[in-house]
Amino acid sequence: MATFWAGLRGFDVASWSDEEGALIEDPAGREPWIGFARVPEAKAAKNRCHPDLTAEDFETEVARAEGMGGRTLDVHREPFWDWNVMVDPEGNEFCLGRPLEAGAIGGWAFDCADDARAAARFWAQMLGFDEREGSPEGVLLVERVEGTDPWHWIWLARVPEPKAAKNRFHLDLETDDLDAEIDRVERLGGRTLAVRRERSWDWNVMTDPEGNELCLGRTRPGAPGPPGRDAR
Repeated sequence: MATFWAGLRGFDVASWSDEEGALIEDPAGREPWIGFARVPEAKAAKNRCHPDLTAEDFETEVARAEGMGGRTLDVHREPFWDWNVMVDPEGNEFCLGRPLEAGAIGGWAFDCADDARAAARFWAQMLGFDEREGSPEGVLLVERVEGTDPWHWIWLARVPEPKAAKNRFHLDLETDDLDAEIDRVERLGGRTLAVRRERSWDWNVMTDPEGNELCLGRTRPGAPGPPGRDAR
């Protein structure tokens, strides 16, 4: 898995542990790191959170992803975006398409069965994103940036089915003042599921108003980084 995603994203493997998993990082430091955790259970349902990736020559990139072990599930050619729904070798979904517009470098999509507007408010206020547009299909949030800097998006998609299993993909967010940020996120509608305090990273496992998991944590002073980064 780490090899697939490192090759797909052009990331470096920062750490590896047969017991804990792996961590890969963008050598340019522009994109978030990706961690891989070993778990005993198999994938039981569609992930309700997945990454949206972009490439100028995305059809060539689709072929490259398939050559590395990815698989196309569906093909979409719409007026606003061309993309393929794909899965990695473990069956985790992601979308690969053309950039939405100049500066857009990718993002994340969340399924919402109850209230996409409430979920959009939660993520916009938590991350400081702006709402670009809403439609019967969902709500689009965009990152606030200066000038022509690259930006990410979050798409809150309305779906009919409720959440049935743990997402096998989620966002890990870091903050300097963990207790204050946890309190703020809970006031926005988030909920704490578990509290973890480890040797290198303190974090809470939380959910958004739709039940989609996220982790909110801080790196301990002097520690190398999130779980896995100091694994041997």
